[in-house]
Amino acid sequence: MPKPTGDGAALLRAICDAPEEDTPRLAYADWLDEQGGEANVARAEFIRTQIAEEAKGVEHLNYRPLTPREIALYRPHYLAWKAELPEYPGLILSGESPYGFGYERGFVYQLHAKSVRAYLKAAPDLFARVPVTEVRFQTITPKTGAELAKSPALGRVRTLDQLVGLPDEALREIGGSPHLRNLNRLIVSGREITMAGVGPLLANPAVTRLKEFRSSDCWAVGPGVVAALLASASAPVLEVLGLDNTLKADPGPPLATLLGLPKLRRLYLGSNRLGDEGIASIASATPANALSLNLGFNGVTDRGGEALLAGPLLRLPGVRAGLHGNQFSDAMKAQLKAAFGDRVGV
Repeated sequence: MPKPTGDGAALLRAICDAPEEDTPRLAYADWLDEQGGEANVARAEFIRTQIAEEAKGVEHLNYRPLTPREIALYRPHYLAWKAELPEYPGLILSGESPYGFGYERGFVYQLHAKSVRAYLKAAPDLFARVPVTEVRFQTITPKTGAELAKSPALGRVRTLDQLVGLPDEALREIGGSPHLRNLNRLIVSGREITMAGVGPLLANPAVTRLKEFRSSDCWAVGPGVVAALLASASAPVLEVLGLDNTLKADPGPPLATLLGLPKLRRLYLGSNRLGDEGIASIASATPANALSLNLGFNGVTDRGGEALLAGPLLRLPGVRAGLHGNQFSDAMKAQLKAAFGDRVGV
């Protein structure tokens, strides 16, 4: 597409410089209305509608589904809106789906980068035109990880998603960056990853806004990640933790402490090796908030079930737990359902 100029370009840059703010987006919607044309007017309403829906604060497990009005605005015009997006070698912007995935508060926000260098080359122009906040890198080597860590372009990223199977050396380079101040969501996966890779990022004093951390199939990370999360500068703001297939042993008392984090709302501990002792520790915890827990497939027996029945955890308002796939007897399942009703899944 031709590079935007004038007021339109200035408004886009303002959005990119402050992606959390609604005011620049609403100003751009007003500008679109002034330009006229069916696609522009529909886009203006789409921006306002998405901002209004996000402001409702309704939680969704992954992505918020579009409302019927959003769909009616998006479907006839998404190809025209897509044509306005810049193109860069080695980069793919979201916004191609006829279902509207990839838009947030009226703008494309997801980027798939085939390489770090493709991302760094495009960054100066990209971040003047598209308010990207979520980046998925197809490959990161230790060398390009070091290049990324040194670049202020990393400071534009709020979500690093699907860091799958990276070598520890690459993660360690990224984790030491001073440009991670805006990172609020991190997702890692892979049997190759250990605490040597994850630890520096969690210990980075610049990482103070991390609201969501997920590791999956990271057996080599192990229970040390719990203590690292508790010691991190982001501990006071963590809201969602996913440690599925990560804890090959019971972390001990720190696990109960984790449940007491002041902002924690969701904790996924499925398919680990917590056993009865780990569940007993969790059962004794008193979360600060309503909390959704996944404790499925952890080898828990009736002994762990007795701890859940006796402990305060599941008696607290708003606490729910998935316990599927454990080794409870039918009698214990009945006791848990009788005590806690639909707040537990067995």
